[in-house]
Amino acid sequence: MPGDYTAKVGWSAAHRLMAQPKPPTAIFAYNDLLATGALQAGSELKLSVPGGVARVCCDRLALTEHTRPPLSN
Repeated sequence: MPGDYTAKVGWSAAHRLMAQPKPPTAIFAYNDLLATGALQAGSELKLSVPGGVARVCCDRLALTEHTRPPLSN
């Protein structure tokens, strides 16, 4: 949904992206909340991060210090 930059939206978008016949090898997220949701989806899908799928974002929120693997900025 436009303007909804939450972890829930990042999670949902990552699930849709990874369900494609040729899923991406990287996801660029507008902010850390979207990236955190995408990271959670990758974990649930048992994707290797960053080996199989890289994630990059633009923010630097304190919560990203606690993600594993850490987010690239």
